Amino acid sequence: MSAVVYLTPKQLSDRWEGHITVKTLANWRCDGKGPTFRRFGNKILYPLPQVERYEQSCESQSSKTYTRAA
Repeated sequence: MSAVVYLTPKQLSDRWEGHITVKTLANWRCDGKGPTFRRFGNKILYPLPQVERYEQSCESQSSKTYTRAA
């Protein structure tokens, strides 16, 4: 059994090359959007498997069928 890897909001923003900022991630959390996160005290962490699942939900075959992930 392997341990789950967690990303901070900054690490997640860096993973997405800054296209989604830490501020946007905070807004998404308030709006119930974006990848699932966990709160440990005052620290926000994103489980990597949930991030990868979210990324897969954003994939599209064509710009004609593109829809924004919530």
